Amino acid sequence: MNHSPDNPVFPMPQKVSLDPRATFRLEESCPILVPEQATEHDLFLARFLVAVLSDRFGLPLSIRQGTAVPRTQPSIVVGAAGSPLVRARCEAWGVDISPSNPGPEGYGLHVCKEGILVAGSDDRGAFYGLQTLRQLLRPQGQPEGAPRDAGAAVPGAQIRDRPHVPFRGIRLYLPG
Repeated sequence: MNHSPDNPVFPMPQKVSLDPRATFRLEESCPILVPEQATEHDLFLARFLVAVLSDRFGLPLSIRQGTAVPRTQPSIVVGAAGSPLVRARCEAWGVDISPSNPGPEGYGLHVCKEGILVAGSDDRGAFYGLQTLRQLLRPQGQPEGAPRDAGAAVPGAQIRDRPHVPFRGIRLYLPG
């Protein structure tokens, strides 16, 4: 399966809908939200995304703890279905994610002009959803004279996936 503009994610998720008209442009003012009582895994996911955006795009986003998702400020919410912020954004955007839907290690990724939601059925699902988001990140066009790596964008997307088999792995043929 080739990695191309028509197929930007590998392995190909079960359900993918991309809409470049709904591209989300990441800016330094866009926070990554974690619950006030964030778990170690919530913080790991947020820090991982901060590192990716900083290293690849020169974009140092902040991590903000809170009890609610702001309605007027674009933001990124990443976590498992049990997170209060993930539940709030799922309700606001009409996204159905629970521990049983799409199931263990499954996730939903939703990107629109208002923000990004990576909602896992569990912690592992949230991690796999974050890996899909990482593949969708693209350099953002910058004004003349701006640093080449100063900005990122994500095309509008609705992606839903879960493992096809109970064991994840890779098969290699190594000639003798």
